[in-house]
Amino acid sequence: MTAAPDPHPAARADLREKVADLAHARGHAQRLAATLDFERFTFQQAFDSTHATLIDDEAEARKVLLSTEQSLRGLAIAFGEATGEKNPAPGIELISQVKLIYEDGAALEWAVKTGIGIQLARKEFERVAKSTALPFVTTTRTLAVRIASDLDAALTQEAQNDRT
Repeated sequence: MTAAPDPHPAARADLREKVADLAHARGHAQRLAATLDFERFTFQQAFDSTHATLIDDEAEARKVLLSTEQSLRGLAIAFGEATGEKNPAPGIELISQVKLIYEDGAALEWAVKTGIGIQLARKEFERVAKSTALPFVTTTRTLAVRIASDLDAALTQEAQNDRT
């Protein structure tokens, strides 16, 4: 049994050529990315090994910095509350800020009523809309392209099929 002649041989040849081009481009990009990742890893390992003490010292310095800053903030607030001073020490200014305290449920209810502060979680909505009939949602079908992740294998399989 012979296959029917291809009604679009030129277009099919163009597509096959582009598939081969993409397979080559992907392979080249993947090889370069792998080489770069290896070089980064090797460089990072060498850097970390050479500067291990400095890295540890910097991490400890950050801990001390955060602890010292938190302590200073606490002392400054306590001092300001006790004295009313807004500049209790050089470089330190106490500022009054408004802090909002509310329950999420009440805030969401208000946002829905007013339409303020609401943003559609599109991904979740579309997941629900695909499985639930919503009166304000219509569907349509379009073509999309899914390209095999291993184009070399696809080209090899096609070549083997062509030979049989």
